[in-house]
Amino acid sequence: MGVKFCPTEKIFVRTGRGLDQTEGWLDRTRPLFFQTECSFERTDDKFVQTEKTSDPAGLRFGQTERRFGQTEFPFERTKTLFERTGKRFAQTKVRLGPTDSLFGQTGFRLDPTETPSDPTENR
Repeated sequence: MGVKFCPTEKIFVRTGRGLDQTEGWLDRTRPLFFQTECSFERTDDKFVQTEKTSDPAGLRFGQTERRFGQTEFPFERTKTLFERTGKRFAQTKVRLGPTDSLFGQTGFRLDPTETPSDPTENR
């Protein structure tokens, strides 16, 4: 069938929804992440939990990035996620790296056209 039920069952336990509703949400005809999106919105950890859930399905980056891409400001939401997890720069680099906007979007790193000054240089 291609849809894994174990990670979804764990999600519904965490969000307080009954396991008897798990199969109804998946419906066996739609992708896992489209069906579980509402449950993540209720937990205040929407993107953190999505990342954990997609891992067992072997779709960690493909599915999660697709969800960010559907928002108007995907990188703003990414910044919020990684501030919560404490892995802001290491993880954000993976997601923003393929674009040309890594440095501009995070706002805390040098512009790619600038070069850092030599720390041994006398000023």
